[in-house]
Amino acid sequence: MKKSYKDIGGNLIIDFLNTSYKNKMINIEIKSLEEKYFIKVNDLLVDVFENLLINVVQHIHLHIYEDQ
Repeated sequence: MKKSYKDIGGNLIIDFLNTSYKNKMINIEIKSLEEKYFIKVNDLLVDVFENLLINVVQHIHLHIYEDQ
């Protein structure tokens, strides 16, 4: 069986959130020890991450104050 690798499109999901929720300040930072990880999953993984992030943006109301 031939292995195939697919980028899950993390930047595409972040771009979608910023475009869809222009009235919200969205700042997502991805900090990782490695540039890429390879895992064995099906194609629904992208949907899971997308759904999780959309729910956070829609249902969690945080007030963040930065020191100036």
